[in-house]
This record gives sequence, structure tokens and C-alpha cells, in this order.
Amino acid sequence: MRIGVKLSLVILGLFLSLLTLEVVLATGLFDNDPRWKPKAYEDLNRAINAANYKRASKHPNKFNDLPRSKDKPEEIIRIAVLGDSFIWGDGLRLEERWSTKLEKRLKTFANNIEVLHWGRNGWSTEDQLRFLRTEGKDYELNMLIIGYVSNDPARSGERPKRLSWHEAPVLKPLRYLFPDSTRFLSSLINRMIEQSSPHYGYANWERALYSKENLERYEKTLVELKRVAEKENIQLRFILTPANPNPIYGELFNKITPLLEKHEIQFLNLAPVISEKFSNRSAIELWANRANTHPGDEITSVFADEAFTFIIPAAIGNAR
Repeated sequence: MRIGVKLSLVILGLFLSLLTLEVVLATGLFDNDPRWKPKAYEDLNRAINAANYKRASKHPNKFNDLPRSKDKPEEIIRIAVLGDSFIWGDGLRLEERWSTKLEKRLKTFANNIEVLHWGRNGWSTEDQLRFLRTEGKDYELNMLIIGYVSNDPARSGERPKRLSWHEAPVLKPLRYLFPDSTRFLSSLINRMIEQSSPHYGYANWERALYSKENLERYEKTLVELKRVAEKENIQLRFILTPANPNPIYGELFNKITPLLEKHEIQFLNLAPVISEKFSNRSAIELWANRANTHPGDEITSVFADEAFTFIIPAAIGNAR
């Protein structure tokens, strides 16, 4: 009997704790905490991406872009920006995407410049190379810009190991009764597990991409990418784009730039620029939206401005 009473008290205490947390979260007290994404903001993020997915569904390669003809008029300078979710525009309205802003600036400079936006969520440089080799090379490109992000050295289809215990069917009643509380607590617990284990979580996975062995493999991808570009007479440029001002991006990018220099691939490393401009800003202010940590409007504007300055000499050369 005593065990039954104690168990009942434990269950009652858990119920009241979750109910209290549910009420606290509903007040918005934690809305400015980057570790918490309220459902209302997640719904906004889904709405933004719904428009992106609708547009991408009409493209044969599911790029967030207009379908293009492979044939190019002789007077047109064609530039493709090839990348992952940064180029697809995850969490952003189309006009906020950095390649869209770059296109606008380039067309102001010369009305015969055409920009193709080749981005797929989750693509690595290996995926980008495969597309260039099989289809992209047929678009008569004058220039190819690789929008490099920190997880690009991953193998095709490689993803971090994720924790899914909180999705167990046995916890479904709690998720139904206390949706915000269970999401908040599971996120907190998962973060604690990831910080104490080298096997789970995005940060651990990304660090492993910069091991000596993996960078040796990645170097071969870079060499092949350059070979294909040279064979097709395409000017190749890398633009290294950090998600935010965190110094980790400078550390990771500094492991890639020696490979680009070694193989004489022209590049622009934007980690120092973003760090200098935004190091005193809060993380949430710079997100694509409150529920999406991709770089937002302010950062993508810097990407576009710096990219424009970087590639404009070559664009002038093509225009002549």
C-alpha cells in the first residue's frame, strides 16, 4: 500500500511539474532563449518553407529556382551558385537568400548576367560534384560559385546520429498532454547527452568531418571538381559562408583554405567578415527566423555584397 501511495505521489508530482512548465513556456518567458523554439515560431518556419517547397517542386532537380534551358544565348553571362540549404533558402523568403541578392546586384551591374540557383538541402561538395559532372556541365556556364558551408566535407548522404528516445510510443500520452514541456525537456536532455558523448549530435559529427583522414578524402573531391570545371572551361570560385559569427567557423574554414590554395582554387573566406560585423549580436537576431538557425537576412546581405566584390572582376572579363 505504501508503495502504491508513493508511486501515486511521484506521478502526481510529475504531472504538476509538467503542467507548471507548460504554463511557464506559454507565457513566453523562454522565447528569447536560443535553446527553445516555441510551436508558433515552428509553424511560421514551416509556412515559409512551404512556399519554397512549392516553388522547388516545379524544378526538375528540386532546386528553389526557375527551370532553365541548357542552351544559353551567346551574349548571356551565366553564373551558377551551387550549394546546399544556404542556396536553397531554408527558412528564408526568396528575396532574403544570398544568391538572390547577388543576382540582383549583378543584374544592376550588367543586364546580360544570368544567375542559376542550384541548392539542395543536405548536399555536400560530393553531391554538388556529382550534379556538375552529370548535368550541370551541360548548362554552358561561364562561372561556377560553390557556396561552401561547414558540413560540406561529409560523404554523400552522410548525416549525424540523432537521439530519438523522446519519440517512443510510450511517451505519446505525455507529448499529447504537455506538448511544449516534453519538447523543451527532451531538447535539454538531448543537448546534455550530446555534450557528454562523442558519438551523438551535430557538433560532434561536424568536428569529425575535419579529421586528417576525412580531409584527405575531401581533397580528392576538390581536385575532381576543379578538373571538371577546367575541362568545361568554367571559372571556379569557392565562397566560404559561416552560419553565424561563432569562432568555430573560422577554425574549421582554416582547415579547408590550405587545400584550396594548394590546388589554386580561388576562394573567399567570409568567416572573419561575419565575425567582425556581428560578434556583439545575439544568435537569435541573426537567424533566418525564430525557429531556424540558418543565416538570416542581415548575414545573407553581407554574403551577397562580399561575393559581388569578389567575382565582379571575372564578370567584367566575361562581359568584354
